[in-house]
Amino acid sequence: MATTTNSKAAFEAHLRELELEPLLEKFQKEGWVTYGDFGFSCSQGDNADALLKEVLIPLAGEETKYYAKYRRLFAHSYVIAQSETQRFADQGGSSDPITKLHPAEREQRRE
Repeated sequence: MATTTNSKAAFEAHLRELELEPLLEKFQKEGWVTYGDFGFSCSQGDNADALLKEVLIPLAGEETKYYAKYRRLFAHSYVIAQSETQRFADQGGSSDPITKLHPAEREQRRE
C-alpha cells in the first residue's frame, strides 16, 4: 500500500501547491521523489548548514528565492515521514491495513 510518505503523486501535488513543479526534474535527479526521500535527504536532520549544503544548493544553487519554499517542503516531508515511522514503531513493526490513501495517490490510481 502506498502511504503518503511513499506516494510520488502526493509529493508532486505538494510541489505544485508550493509552485515548485517546474523544478520537479531537479528533485528526480537527486532521487527525492517522495516525502520519505526528501524528508531524510539531509544527513544531519534539521541542521541549517547541512540543509543548505546538501539540499538547498543542489536544488536551487544561488537562487535564494526558492529557499523558503524548499525549507517548508523539507519540514513537511520530515514530519510526515517521522509520523509514519512512529506509527510503525508503535504497532510493533506491523503495517496498518486500514491506511488511507492521499487524495493525489487515489486520483493517480483512478487514472
